Amino acid sequence: MNDLFNSIFLEVSARTSNLFQGSLKENIVFIHIPKCGGSSISKALKSCYATWDIRDRNLCHLDAAASLKAAQKLIDRDLSSSRVDDPVVLKLRENLLVYFMCRENVNYITGHLVFSSVAHRHFKENYAFITILRDPVKRWISEYFYNRYKSHEHCKIDMEIEEYLDSEFGQAQGHKYVTFLGGNHEIGDYSPEQAVNQAKENLHKFALIGFLEYPEKFLKQFEDRFGRKLRIRSLNRNPKSKKHQSSVITEKILEKIQRICQPDLEISFGFFLKFFQ
Repeated sequence: MNDLFNSIFLEVSARTSNLFQGSLKENIVFIHIPKCGGSSISKALKSCYATWDIRDRNLCHLDAAASLKAAQKLIDRDLSSSRVDDPVVLKLRENLLVYFMCRENVNYITGHLVFSSVAHRHFKENYAFITILRDPVKRWISEYFYNRYKSHEHCKIDMEIEEYLDSEFGQAQGHKYVTFLGGNHEIGDYSPEQAVNQAKENLHKFALIGFLEYPEKFLKQFEDRFGRKLRIRSLNRNPKSKKHQSSVITEKILEKIQRICQPDLEISFGFFLKFFQ
């Protein structure tokens, strides 16, 4: 009940504040990488634009599950929920992103979107790109437990962690940053090294990148860049406690996760050093 009351209070407070001081002047695309605290950040960013026109026509949120279903219909075949990073799905999401950006009076766009060089090239003067990263190993662990024990079916898995580690889906989670930051490409277009380098290059095209482990620094950078304070609250809490997760992640399992996450570790480490310069 307290969470519901706080949510309503923050929503009313944000809309009222925007009524008097105006919405955030600059438009934003928030690339929401799964299990990097994106739901909380996205909610805070949305509140910078929300008005008392509760239709919120200036806000666009891509529905991940709907985009998967749409991609399946376009190619007339099933894609399991473990194929949410299939090039067909990612290309559809990129097309939708460009469509949203072409609409008039759209101030904020978010969702599990990959970075689009096309969108950046044509709209970099109109939209600032933002994303949040976290330690890739922690992100991998969090995503496993969330998808294993969550209540809804989209991307839900039914595997013990040992089986998941060896699965195609589990292996793919080790290069999430490669996928989301490198941008959509057909299979075979990039070698693994080229894909990592492309992701590193694209990081420099973002107006702001934060790290989940250091929220205060991100909030300070956001305020300096956009002149607005963000109010962040925790959303999409993991169904399993840290204690439970620690009891499952043995040293041997952790070492295997670290190997799987090497591409993302390479991408995030270099930018992490820049983050603290």
